[in-house]
Amino acid sequence: SRAGDYFSQAAAQGDLVATAVLGFMHYRGEGRKADFETAQILIQRAAERGEANGMLTYGVMYLEGKALTRNPLQAFKWFLLADQHSGGSSTITSRVKGYLEHASEYLGDSEEAEARRLAAAFVVKAP
Repeated sequence: SRAGDYFSQAAAQGDLVATAVLGFMHYRGEGRKADFETAQILIQRAAERGEANGMLTYGVMYLEGKALTRNPLQAFKWFLLADQHSGGSSTITSRVKGYLEHASEYLGDSEEAEARRLAAAFVVKAP
């Protein structure tokens, strides 16, 4: 697809938003067959470098357990980080709220506290 070509080129040039979007397209099979391995690589790259949409999608991947082993604690951590790195985006913040509530249904208090500790200790990787 033309969109896929655009995002592929931008991601190859280091654009983290494009990297996250391209990863999401691979994850959901938009304009292409779903490719969880490629999705995981791209989304992890964007998330670890502080891109909020990548962090949100990485959390979704952990919560859904499709491309990654299901892990609600890791999902909760990435949702917290997406909120912290959203730059005040109401779109991300509103989506994060629902995902945090959903992920917390699977966590006890100590697990939620651990997710918060992991999020607080997170350091963005250099590009």
